[in-house]
Amino acid sequence: MSAMTRGRRPVGFIGLVTAWISALALWAAAGAATAQSTTYTIESPTYASVAAAPACTLSECFNYTTAMKVQGTITFAAPLAPNLTLSDVGLQVTGFNLNDGVRTYTPGPNINLHTAAVTTNGAGTVTAFRFIVQKLTGPPFQAGVTDDPNSYISYVAVLQNSAVGYNNRLCLTRSDGPSAAALTGANGSCSASQTDNQTSLGSVSGPVTFQVAAPTPVPTLSEWAFLALCLILATVGGLMAVSRRPA
Repeated sequence: MSAMTRGRRPVGFIGLVTAWISALALWAAAGAATAQSTTYTIESPTYASVAAAPACTLSECFNYTTAMKVQGTITFAAPLAPNLTLSDVGLQVTGFNLNDGVRTYTPGPNINLHTAAVTTNGAGTVTAFRFIVQKLTGPPFQAGVTDDPNSYISYVAVLQNSAVGYNNRLCLTRSDGPSAAALTGANGSCSASQTDNQTSLGSVSGPVTFQVAAPTPVPTLSEWAFLALCLILATVGGLMAVSRRPA
């Protein structure tokens, strides 16, 4: 082995190891950034009571059955803090997908996260909660005008001990909801409503599960692809460090 080779290899080897360590640090940082969000699953018992609309003439006339229930997910930007007491966490919500049997509520036009409040214990475990998501009609957002489609809302409400889905409930008062949600604007939010001949509903009283979704046991394909890219870049960087070392 020549003196030139012996003098070059240690520096190249150190450069290669350094590049690999940097790549792994980037991958770990990327994984940590995505791991901060927390998704909870929600599931109620099937409806114990349902009521069909007596005389629905609006464009969306749906009826609930006792085979239906409320279920879905709510995602927060970070794990919920400990020792909350029905605290407004609307600004921490980054996504939701709730189905009441006849409709799926996801962030979008005229979908309003009206209420998002939780109680947690000292370990951050949710012990009580209240979520209300509304589907608004309009604009214009009318109130109290019977049989006017723009005066009606539909919503799903889920608490730790009950769940209900309403279709076509007459809105009496339009105002901002208690949860100033970043995901959805409060325009047209309904703070008081009542049933009428257009309304159908499904409801149940009983324990509603609200728990952290099971973590993914293995990295996703995108994470593996990112890791492979980092390792390739690290290897190329190390080889370039070797080749550029003067004799």
